[in-house]
Amino acid sequence: MNRTLYTFSFILLLLNFTASAQQILPIAFDLAAPIDVNLDADGNPWVTQSGSGMNDGLVQKIHPDGTKETIIEGLPSFFNAMSNELQGALSTQVMADGRIFVCQGGGPDSLSASIMEFHWDDYVAKGAPLTPADRRSIVKSGEWALANGFDESNPYSFVFDQEGNFLISDAAANAIIKYEVATGTFSALTVFPPFPNPTPIGPPVVEVVPTKIIAHPDGGYLVSSLTGFPFLDGASKIYRVMDDGTTSDYAAGLTLVTDLEFDPNDGNLVAMQFAKFGPVDTTFGFIFGSAQLVKVHPDGSLDTLLAGFGPSPGLAISANGTAYMSHLFLGQLLRTDVLSGLLDFQLPSAKPLQVFPNPSDGRLRANLTLARAGEVTWRLTDLMGRTVASGNAGLLPAGEQEIGFDFTNENTGHGVYLLSIVGGGSVFAARVLLP
Repeated sequence: MNRTLYTFSFILLLLNFTASAQQILPIAFDLAAPIDVNLDADGNPWVTQSGSGMNDGLVQKIHPDGTKETIIEGLPSFFNAMSNELQGALSTQVMADGRIFVCQGGGPDSLSASIMEFHWDDYVAKGAPLTPADRRSIVKSGEWALANGFDESNPYSFVFDQEGNFLISDAAANAIIKYEVATGTFSALTVFPPFPNPTPIGPPVVEVVPTKIIAHPDGGYLVSSLTGFPFLDGASKIYRVMDDGTTSDYAAGLTLVTDLEFDPNDGNLVAMQFAKFGPVDTTFGFIFGSAQLVKVHPDGSLDTLLAGFGPSPGLAISANGTAYMSHLFLGQLLRTDVLSGLLDFQLPSAKPLQVFPNPSDGRLRANLTLARAGEVTWRLTDLMGRTVASGNAGLLPAGEQEIGFDFTNENTGHGVYLLSIVGGGSVFAARVLLP
C-alpha cells in the first residue's frame, strides 16, 4: 500500500496564508520542500529539504539574520509521477561532536531509505557544501526492511539508545527498526498494526504511520504518528515504546502528528499537527492554515497552543522557548514565541483574493479591499514554495483596490502558482493557473 506522506496532487489548493508578522514571523524563504527543523548547539535552526525531484535535496543552516548556509546538497530527490510522490531527505540530527546525520526517505536511488553520516569538520575543510560522496558512513535500513517482509521503507527520523544504537521510525514499514552498531544487525523493535476504517471512504483499514521518535526522560521513547487515508481528524496517537518493544498509547485524539518536542518551560510534550484534510474548492486535500501546535499534558489531556498556519511538518524548540516550524507549501521557516506565554491570540484567517482572468495568459488583475491604508506587497510562489516573482504595489488607501500583474516575462511554466498580497493589516491569497 502506498503510504505517501506529502502528495503533491494535494498541493493544488486554495492558499490560506494566515501568519501575521507579530505572531508568526517567517525568517527564511525559498526553501525546497522543507520538512524537518533541527537546532545545533548554538541554537541555530537547520532545515532538511526534500528538493524538487531533481536530486537536489539539501540541508541548510539558517542564521539569525535569515541568511541560508548550505551544508549538504545533492541529496537524492525523486518525483514519482505514478504516485504523485516526492521522495527525498526527511530529517537531520546535528550532534554536539560535529556529526551530522541525514535520514533519507524512500526512493529509487541506491542511497534512498538510509541514514547518512556527515561531519562538520569535513565541511570546514572542504570550504563548500558536502555531497553524498562526502559521507563517512551509511545505515541502509531500507534494504533490510525490504528483504525481511516489509513492502516499503521510508525512514523518517531516528534516535540513539543508551548504547549508541539507532532506533529508526520507518513511515512506510510502519515500524520502529533497531540497528545495533556493534554487530551491524537490524531487528524490528515494534510494528504498529492498522485499525478498522470507521468510514465508508477508503480502504477497510487505516495505516498507522510513525513519524518522529524521541527519547522519554523516564525511559523508552515517544513516537508520533500520521494515519493513512482518509486522514481522519482525531485518529492519530502518540505511542510510548520501551526498550523491549512493549508499546502503549501515550496520548490520543490528535490529527496527523509529524513532530514532537518538549517545552523547556514546563517539561510537557508539544506535538506538531501537520494539517487537517478536507474539502478545498471542488476537491479534497490538506487545508492551508490548519496546522496546530498542541500541548500534551502528563494525564493525556490536550491544549491547543497555536493554530492557523501551515501545513507544517517540522518543529524545533530552543532552550528559551522559541519555536521554529517549517511551512511545507510556502517553502518557509517560521518562528514564534507562543511557548513563552507572552502571546494570547487566535491567528486571523486569510481573506480570499479575486483574480481574473483565471486561468490567464500571465496578465491578470486582482481585486481586494483594504481595511486601512498601508504599503502593499505581493509574492508569487510555485508549488515547491520558491518565489517566482515579488514586488511592491506601493502605499494604497483604504477601500477597494485593483492591482494589475504581468507575469509573461517571468520564468513560469504551465501550472498552478500561489499569489499572496499583504497590506493594510490583512493577508489576501489565491491560486492562479498560468500557461
